Amino acid sequence: MKHSIIGTAGHVDHGKSLLIKALTGIDTDRLKEEKKRGITIDLGFAWLDLPDGGKAGIVDVPGHEKFISNMLAGAGGIDLVLLIVAADEGVMPQTREHLDILQLLGIPQGIIVLTKKDLVSSEWLELVQDDIRSVCTGTFLEKAPLCAVSAYTGDGITELRELIISILTKLDSTKSLLPFRQPIDRVFSMEGFGTVVTGTIIEGQVKVGETVMLYPSETEVRVRNIQIHGQDQICGFAGQRAAINLASISRADVLRGEVLAQSHSLIPSRILDVKIKILSNSPYTVKSGSYLHLHHGASETIARLRLFDCNELWPGQIGWGRLSVDDNIVASYGDRFILRFFSPLHTVGGGIVLDPAPVTIKVNSQQWTERLQSLATDNIRQRLILAIDSASPHFGDLKSALKRAGADRLPSEKVKATLEQLESDKMVFILRDQTVLSSKFIEDLQKIVINVLTLHHEESPLSSGIKREELRTRILPEAKLNHSDSIISLLLDRGVIVETAGVISLPDFRIVLTPAQERAEQELLDIYLEQGFSPDDTEQILAKIDHKLDPNSLLSGLLSRGLLIRLNAQIVMHRDNIEKARELALSILRETGELRLGDFRDQIGSSRKYAVAILDYFDRINLTRLSGDVRKLISH
Repeated sequence: MKHSIIGTAGHVDHGKSLLIKALTGIDTDRLKEEKKRGITIDLGFAWLDLPDGGKAGIVDVPGHEKFISNMLAGAGGIDLVLLIVAADEGVMPQTREHLDILQLLGIPQGIIVLTKKDLVSSEWLELVQDDIRSVCTGTFLEKAPLCAVSAYTGDGITELRELIISILTKLDSTKSLLPFRQPIDRVFSMEGFGTVVTGTIIEGQVKVGETVMLYPSETEVRVRNIQIHGQDQICGFAGQRAAINLASISRADVLRGEVLAQSHSLIPSRILDVKIKILSNSPYTVKSGSYLHLHHGASETIARLRLFDCNELWPGQIGWGRLSVDDNIVASYGDRFILRFFSPLHTVGGGIVLDPAPVTIKVNSQQWTERLQSLATDNIRQRLILAIDSASPHFGDLKSALKRAGADRLPSEKVKATLEQLESDKMVFILRDQTVLSSKFIEDLQKIVINVLTLHHEESPLSSGIKREELRTRILPEAKLNHSDSIISLLLDRGVIVETAGVISLPDFRIVLTPAQERAEQELLDIYLEQGFSPDDTEQILAKIDHKLDPNSLLSGLLSRGLLIRLNAQIVMHRDNIEKARELALSILRETGELRLGDFRDQIGSSRKYAVAILDYFDRINLTRLSGDVRKLISH
């Protein structure tokens, strides 16, 4: 059974609500104020019974210019629109503005309906038909069917109903396969039930008992009950108007314009990267830096526009830019939006979301324009590369990259095949924790690592390289340990760097010592070996070496190669002596199960100063762990 939404559009008092009542028997003017004034102020809802037993939801949107924001709240998710024009008045200002909005929102199909035909002559009716056809030229309604009806007499209503059903049965949609999403256009509380939200399920499906998320607050809520067309249901599907009773949340904590969606399926953000189109008939230009009313889904907020490719957009022009808002909003790739001026309050354009959560980095306008132009294509491979590349410096996760590229809205088999090909081509790298990095990011890091090591080798020719821990902090100081280690491993696999005993260097680097330096190095090793567990301070030992041979560099080289080990700023020991101390410590631990400072000091025959330095080193390399006054062996 197909589910679909019909929307109305048109000037105030052109008979939208009366037409819906004639089609369905339901009066959509639900507010006392609407009854009194004879116009629809907020959204009115009804449904049309279909031959297959299904129902098509109908959203009756307000036509008055003061309530355009309400009209926009109901326009999302519409599959078929009825553009309504009263035959006795013809095309009016809100007719044109509604048509512009529908065009910008990408509504797929529509029917032009002339109401009140009983009030005019056939000649006048023909003139109005020609007028509306002229207005619709160049829009999605250019070749749309046109029906003239009278809701008062019933003339043409049956034919219109049959036409609507005929179009709806031919609609083909995969929206139900996407993650659940429902913009909230009404919120109220019912005694005995609690908070109820209504809106069009624009994507996916939802079930009673399911836990979903309220965005942008990312509050988890449970679906207590679902009503569709006044009947309790177990499930709600894309293309249906649904009233959803939520558990564990108060009416005050839910606002119109928020979104109910599958948990963790959306990314709250304060910026959107977009493609913008200014209406051809707009009397205004739009400048970069302008503040505008942003209408998206059922929400309305103030946004600041930054244009990347120009400073000003003229009527009919397309531009590429960024919308910034004060509070988080949620959108998906490909979502449509509308932009309206502050004063005068007038629709000037709209566009498409190309990145619902772009990274907040300094951007080159020309490069970012080219990026957005690529994101606007159907090339999912290119879109994925761009999303991953921009997120790589922040070590973004794969799931977020898929959302930003709009890949979560495509068949999973296609996305999986594309990712596998990108990995095979070495264009992206997916780490174990699902962090995803681009080849460009890896290449940039590779250049940095090569430069760091080249400089180190030039400044310290007697050092075999840089320890892994130091290299990590120099190239990626804020990255997680597993991320920086993964990148170093990638560079090792590529042969860009080599690692020996935890020390990293360039592959072709070799330490070249003069005969005098070789003798001095050996002298240093002999001194440290002979002094055992109580070596002199470093400065005292280095003073024994000819200063012309640069004893500090000789020491650095021995430390980097692991022949000597630095315990702290003053104490360095020979590797063999550290190994002996390790065996003595393990011997005590095997016998007693614990290692006390005094026992270890006596065992090595040294002072407390050296015993503490050695034991602290054992803690750092995760051989032991200090607990109170004793150390325990760390099992591996």
